[in-house]
Amino acid sequence: MADATPESNLALIEELQELVSAEYAVPEGPEYSYPAVGQAVDDEMWKFITLALGSGILDDGGWPYWLRKLGTDSETNQANQMKLTVATTTETAQAVLQGFYHRLLKDMRLDFPMPLSDTTYYVVLELNPLKARDPEGPISVKVYPNELNTESGREHLLLWTVGRKPNQLLTDATITRYRPRVAPTITVTRVGDLPDPATVLYGTVAVVYDEKDIVIARGANNAEGGATRWESLNDPEVVYIRPDSGVYQWVGHGAKPGAVKIGQVVYLEGRLKRAGKYEGQNFNAGTEYNVMNLPAELRPKSERRFLVKNSGLNAEHTSTVTIYQDGRVVVTPGYANAWIPFDGCTYTLTR
Repeated sequence: MADATPESNLALIEELQELVSAEYAVPEGPEYSYPAVGQAVDDEMWKFITLALGSGILDDGGWPYWLRKLGTDSETNQANQMKLTVATTTETAQAVLQGFYHRLLKDMRLDFPMPLSDTTYYVVLELNPLKARDPEGPISVKVYPNELNTESGREHLLLWTVGRKPNQLLTDATITRYRPRVAPTITVTRVGDLPDPATVLYGTVAVVYDEKDIVIARGANNAEGGATRWESLNDPEVVYIRPDSGVYQWVGHGAKPGAVKIGQVVYLEGRLKRAGKYEGQNFNAGTEYNVMNLPAELRPKSERRFLVKNSGLNAEHTSTVTIYQDGRVVVTPGYANAWIPFDGCTYTLTR
């Protein structure tokens, strides 16, 4: 047997590389699937396999990937630099981008040079397919002025933008936070079965099956750790109950008049009658009554109108409820009636 030479060793290595390299020939035909047992999976296939997992920061507290000044304003402005920092709790920062994992092991200084014209710097995690075989992996921190580099299929997770003007100190720049986070969804039977929120990723969603509820891990997410509480997405964020006055008051049955806000939806409810010197008198047909003023966080962006069922059993006896952008709730009865309901008046705050 002939002795091995550098050339023969190189040829053998190349043959082995062909055997273990993640190259995949797409089969002919109208369809195919993967992974297939014993066949390689390349980086593009891996991205699609993990696509449903999402991309974002894995946040377990301590402000990972936070953009901070250097030690002092003077040092920051002199160096034209800021630092992208690891979490204060774990001294690392982790993220996932298209199925690939990134880890920041120490604070990283980033350059934001003085621009000649208005400039927006994009601080991103960049997935570069051309670096898929590099020992450091395909993801790295990048700063781009005004426009991201999308050549060769590069993809990005936007962390921050820094808007800077000519002759403007870096500490006076406009800094905008994005930092999207990704977290799992879990299912439990009862609220009592939920894990300690500090032990899950910030933003973890839990479906509470028996109680038909959905909760999310939220809270301070401060230097001492991650989320501090489970918060129901069905709980009202704003609750307003109209106080009784000398003109109108709760009728004494049904819900008290008011409104609640859940997410971007406002729900009016309750029943109202005339009071004071008008006690016992009906709301007159065709007359406008300004019966309620909603707080700012419950006001629609445009006028809304609803038809509600009046007191009594006659289906034709209705009133029009108009909700204005300034928060006024005005009722116009179609027929005289003893009290006005608001149940069923529902609108979004998005438009």
